[in-house]
Amino acid sequence: MPIGVLTALFIAKIAPKKLAGLLRTVIELLAAIPSIIYGLVGFAVILPFIYNLAKGFGVQTAGGTTVLATVLVLSIMILPTVTALSEVAIRSVSKEIELGSLALGATQTQTNFKVVLSSAKSGIFTSAILGVGRALGEATAVSLVAGNARSGPSFGFFDTTATLTSTMLQGLKETIGLDYDIRFSVGIVLMVVILITNGTLNFMKRKVGNVDVE
Repeated sequence: MPIGVLTALFIAKIAPKKLAGLLRTVIELLAAIPSIIYGLVGFAVILPFIYNLAKGFGVQTAGGTTVLATVLVLSIMILPTVTALSEVAIRSVSKEIELGSLALGATQTQTNFKVVLSSAKSGIFTSAILGVGRALGEATAVSLVAGNARSGPSFGFFDTTATLTSTMLQGLKETIGLDYDIRFSVGIVLMVVILITNGTLNFMKRKVGNVDVE
């Protein structure tokens, strides 16, 4: 979120027009890339990096398939979504509000961070909801870098892990039996987690809302 919002602020308010247009195009293209491509990039680039990083710390990993690799892939995957929507929200802030802040003696940097971002909070929270929703529902990219551990989730950075979605993906061909029932139950748990997460973010969005600058 911080990287996405700051990038959006740079594109909308700081970068020259030509650079802003180029970056906006790149972000839109990245947001349209299928998640499997991010998974393949993570498999080819991030896994070797994580493997060498863990080796430097004296930790053995399964070819780099770790919690850290999963976190990085998901973060990179949702970054364009967060950036694109946040940038639209920032550009939607009334110019009069920004000029009023400058007229009162605030610097451009103070105006950008304290006025513009505050006024765009609602749109920024919307980008968070969509970004988190995409991350929670991702299965293919995660399966390529998580390791799909049978022992359940792990919280160690260099441990293999499994997510609810990757667990469901492993038994995709099963249509009957206990294995199918387990994955069906996992799907119900995933739906509950997504509903709770989105409900929490929407509650925070309503609480924060837009700040009216007088």
